[in-house]
Amino acid sequence: MLHIKGLTKYFGGLSAVNELDFTVNQEEAVGLIGPNGAGKTTTFNLITGFLRATKGTILFEGRNLVREKPHSIAKMGIVRTFQATSIFPGFTVLQSLVAASYLDPRIGFWEAALHRSSSRRKEKDILDQAHEILKFVSMEQMKDLLASKLPHGHKRILGIAIALAAHPKLLLLDEPLSGMNSSEVASTLDLINKIWHRGTTILLIEHNMKAAMGFCKRIVVLNFGQKIAEGSPKEIRENKNVIQAYLGVGDHAA
Repeated sequence: MLHIKGLTKYFGGLSAVNELDFTVNQEEAVGLIGPNGAGKTTTFNLITGFLRATKGTILFEGRNLVREKPHSIAKMGIVRTFQATSIFPGFTVLQSLVAASYLDPRIGFWEAALHRSSSRRKEKDILDQAHEILKFVSMEQMKDLLASKLPHGHKRILGIAIALAAHPKLLLLDEPLSGMNSSEVASTLDLINKIWHRGTTILLIEHNMKAAMGFCKRIVVLNFGQKIAEGSPKEIRENKNVIQAYLGVGDHAA
């Protein structure tokens, strides 16, 4: 589904990502891990068009994304969450899902502006979908709460729900468990697992190593912008380069 080859990004004279190669197969769950400053979020930004690669290719279902805009990439089916909680703070939980659904390319501007019958049908479909997603993420009882008033863990789950409203084929999760307590981690991992089992391909950045190793079937490890290892969780745990990166050069993290 996703084939990254020779991906490189320079900021000034420094490479944040350097000659990166890896693939993600359809319906696979892949972890992208590494110390702070390893280039993980930069890689996400390159895949989703928020940054433009210095060189290399990013193929999604055979199409090169390197010069595509973020909204075009989202329409193709690559949707991401962010480290910072991405919500509509002045909206209720339900309104947030409805607003996210209007990013769907199937909703035409003039159709909505002229309030045509086809638009009214789609509005009902959008509302039904929003309720369905909230039920799926176990937040239906919170639908009328302001998003800004939610506890941290539920804000993170709402961010995932907003991503689901865009119908991702490939879901990029950037530290979805950040700042959560053990109970929230367990419930969010259960949700991510349900999303994966529904057929959504997942690429996950996560600092919670136990969670990443437990969920992902294959792990790609970055350090200083370069891939230093790739394999099963067991292979990664035993890899000397990975142990060195986490324990030997952790002071250089960013």
